[in-house]
Amino acid sequence: DWILQTEKHDRSLYSGYLGPINLDSETHLFVNLRTVQISHGKATYFAGCGITEDSDPEKEWQETQMKCQTLQRVINASL
Repeated sequence: DWILQTEKHDRSLYSGYLGPINLDSETHLFVNLRTVQISHGKATYFAGCGITEDSDPEKEWQETQMKCQTLQRVINASL
């Protein structure tokens, strides 16, 4: 409820688990904390971090910005 009341945007593709499912043996999934949506020549970046009791908000924000910068470099390199 807090997230729905606080955030001003739709999470859309952000977050969730990602990876191949192997029904015959172990499955290894990871939490997706960065995503790019490309539509009509525009790239929209979604990124986040894991916030805990010991988190420093400024460092978490810097981490989120670095994730978006990495995504931007990947997109720019593919142009």
